[in-house]
Amino acid sequence: MNMRIWKKAFPMILSALLLGLSIVLPLFLSAAGSIQGNVHGFDLDAEENLYIGTDRSILVYKGREKTRTIRLQPAMEYDYRFRIQDNTIVVGSRKWSTAKVYDLEGHFLSNRDLQYESILRNETSRISAAPNGSEPIYSMETYRGFAPTKILLNGEILYRQPLMDFLFTGLPATCIRLVLLGFFALSLLAFVGDKDVNAQLSGLKGGNPR
Repeated sequence: MNMRIWKKAFPMILSALLLGLSIVLPLFLSAAGSIQGNVHGFDLDAEENLYIGTDRSILVYKGREKTRTIRLQPAMEYDYRFRIQDNTIVVGSRKWSTAKVYDLEGHFLSNRDLQYESILRNETSRISAAPNGSEPIYSMETYRGFAPTKILLNGEILYRQPLMDFLFTGLPATCIRLVLLGFFALSLLAFVGDKDVNAQLSGLKGGNPR
């Protein structure tokens, strides 16, 4: 393939490489533990420890201080929801026929015949999770994905999704991928429909490149 064809194909190749990178890089960062990903909700135990579910793990906070990270085995699905119940973590996913029950250290205990919908809490931007419905009131602000998720205690921020997590797994990452996909599609159509490219390729196939 001569240099003229390479120049015509360059935008298509570049957009394909960048699109692949935008998909692979978050997976690599997640596997390396550099990002936790999206927030899937929160709950409280009897001692008012705050459990925050992310793509990768469940983060445990006491006040504003993170005390530990729980990695459930077997791992969660990316669309999971959870709640703390009777000193256990009950996890459900639309892909599972039953819920999975773990202890508060993340060790698998059993399956439970519990529907995914019964694990869901209020899915609006404000979710009350105070024990026994009493004060204090905890809430989660998702901003419909347009800003990093926050978890608040009586209106004061306890947890803010790290900016790196939001950029690589949230709405910005999705928008970037869609733009790159659109650019790749347009450059592919332009390449395939280019008469000069078709003539060059026909010449190559015929063994008489120009």
